[in-house]
Amino acid sequence: MRAARAGDPHARARLGWQPVRLPEVLVFVFQSNLAHLLELDPGFSEEPSLAPGNGRVFLSSDRTPVIGVSCLSPGATTMVNQLENQVALGGASAFVAYNLSGGTGTDIEPGDISVVGTAVRDDGISDHYLPSSDTVDSDPLLTESIRAGPGEAFTKCEIRTSWTNPAVYRETAAELEHYESSGVSLVESETAALLAVAQAVGVAAPAVLVPTSVWHQGEERKAASWDEIARVHREGFVKLLDTLAPKVGAEPE
Repeated sequence: MRAARAGDPHARARLGWQPVRLPEVLVFVFQSNLAHLLELDPGFSEEPSLAPGNGRVFLSSDRTPVIGVSCLSPGATTMVNQLENQVALGGASAFVAYNLSGGTGTDIEPGDISVVGTAVRDDGISDHYLPSSDTVDSDPLLTESIRAGPGEAFTKCEIRTSWTNPAVYRETAAELEHYESSGVSLVESETAALLAVAQAVGVAAPAVLVPTSVWHQGEERKAASWDEIARVHREGFVKLLDTLAPKVGAEPE
């Protein structure tokens, strides 16, 4: 049995913390340009009562279901705390991480937007929530639903396996070769923690990643320009929001 944690996610609610509005779906992002997009979007408003100390939260006013976007610093700890708080408050029941990443292998290129179906648990958090295992899977129905949405706009969008580890850009060549040979296509620092905590508390969660470069046999492939990565990242974010929570009255594409 998993030991009780000192950080009880229900404690703040018992002390009277009850934000006026809660999301039904919560997306975690880790790049500041996406927060800037939401600042300029009249369909979103900032909700400081939901934000952690190192982030900002925006809620939609013209989408159904109500979608929230939590803009965080990189790393998994605050993200999983927010997930547990939402469950304790009766808020979101679906959670998605949207992030940049690295890539490995020959079947993926920089900018190939991907949905994570399985994550390798080298993250340091998941073992505190689930029995020990090499990997953790995302929610299959939500994963496929999300893939189908961006897949309309990005023809190479696929469901892939990611290696989650906290040593960003410090992976060894031997480790990369091992995981590439095991079918891993992505490298990042948050997904396994998200999937494990979601599974432990009974909510749905996948992740969507955009690799900025791809490693294979000691060589790194980069995009022709950073502007192209930025474009895919931005357009993928908009498509993800429209897939999870269409605007009220919007015509199907």
